[in-house]
Amino acid sequence: MQGWIKLHREILESDLWNDVTTFRLFSYLLLKASHKDGVKIQGEEVNRGQWIRSYRKLAQDLAYKEGRGLKEYSLKTISKCVNKLVKADRVTIQETEQGTLFTIVNYAKYQDEIEGILETGNAIGKEPETKGKRTVNKNKNANNAKNAKEEILIAEIKDLRRQYSSEIQSLIDQYWMVIKKTRTSGKIHYSVILKAMKKWTKFDPVVIQYALKKHIEAYDDGEHKEEYTLGIMRNTSPGQAEDMLNRKSSNGFNKTIPKKDIRDKEIEFQRWIQDGKDPEDFNWKN
Repeated sequence: MQGWIKLHREILESDLWNDVTTFRLFSYLLLKASHKDGVKIQGEEVNRGQWIRSYRKLAQDLAYKEGRGLKEYSLKTISKCVNKLVKADRVTIQETEQGTLFTIVNYAKYQDEIEGILETGNAIGKEPETKGKRTVNKNKNANNAKNAKEEILIAEIKDLRRQYSSEIQSLIDQYWMVIKKTRTSGKIHYSVILKAMKKWTKFDPVVIQYALKKHIEAYDDGEHKEEYTLGIMRNTSPGQAEDMLNRKSSNGFNKTIPKKDIRDKEIEFQRWIQDGKDPEDFNWKN
């Protein structure tokens, strides 16, 4: 397995940081967890943030050097560490025929946070040796200025993100992954994200949660942009959002919001956007 993972700094302030064995186990699960859905492990299909492993194999995987040889943790120790992670709401477990299915809770929190999800242009690479020192310094200064601006945008985005529950934060990360597909470049600038999230602040959190879930589950098609989500928010009251979230747990989302003739309105809204008109001027009522 190749690649890298991100580790959130909040872990330094948690009890996990002072528990060497449990910290090693959690880090190992993060490293081994699937980074995408539909991956086969020992014949079992796992989704993003999941991995299958037996406790006995984990004891072998986490063997540490002692003296001239390697020493394994006992199964009791592994079980105790797993239980700590479960109680701390960092992982969930489910027994399968192939072993224990580990699911990282809020996997997006560790691997999808805004600066990890999105890319904003290309970094300046190594300058050709034929260019003079003055050109190199000029490019470095320009790049530093750009990075400083982006850091300010990222900080503002994070401040907005922190206002919501961990569940909504996870939805936000998933949502922007979906929205990336609407761009031919596969990239979204931080200024676009900040502008959209500032507009969200006008709505109740439950409306935001519903709209993001709705978009992620029903409109992950590379065509519906962030303006469409804003339309859902404007057209949904907190009571309707809460009711639909409760219904969704058993029925799932359909590609319509439960209002009279809303399907026609949604089609009309998409045409409105395609014609280059301002989505905020669209009339949802008539």
